[in-house]
Amino acid sequence: MSFATGFQATASPATASTNATNNYQVTAAQCKKRLSRFIRTEKEGLKVFFGTVDTEVSSALDRLRAPERAAAMVDGLLKDGCPKEMALRFTALTMYDLVVLLGVSSSVIGESVTD
Repeated sequence: MSFATGFQATASPATASTNATNNYQVTAAQCKKRLSRFIRTEKEGLKVFFGTVDTEVSSALDRLRAPERAAAMVDGLLKDGCPKEMALRFTALTMYDLVVLLGVSSSVIGESVTD
């Protein structure tokens, strides 16, 4: 089962517009359910960090505020024109702290190793 499947699309009067992708609202509870399923079935290695029992996973997700962040992310992505299925897939990123390391390649080239 794909991570993006299973969300129930509901029309939101507050965000209703002529663009069909903006008529969907995903709740934090739905995101929590999806994220838990993602951990159990698609990325089982995450059990090391989130636990193996549903209550442990639920507690870990709550500590990270992942469900709320995921719902806000979906809403923002949909408003920016992102397709719904892609927006739902991106919600898994709310469980990670992403770090981007940037370097200047000239500093590596300028160094030399001597015996």
